[in-house]
Amino acid sequence: MRLLSIFKLFFLIIYFIFAAQVNSYAYLDPGSTSIILQVLSFVFAFVLICYSYIKTKIILFFQKLKKIFEKKKEN
Repeated sequence: MRLLSIFKLFFLIIYFIFAAQVNSYAYLDPGSTSIILQVLSFVFAFVLICYSYIKTKIILFFQKLKKIFEKKKEN
């Protein structure tokens, strides 16, 4: 329940930050856009790799745990 209230507070703060912005008369040149897209793609790839690594480690842990309990039942 506490985690949910933290998320609500976080999104409320983000909303007010973006709602209170004034117009800025600037532009993003093509170089900036490509850098932003590259960073986003690297972050996305990093998250997928970490997820896959952690998932594999958890599966291996439970397989080892299962083998240990199967050996104890046989003895």
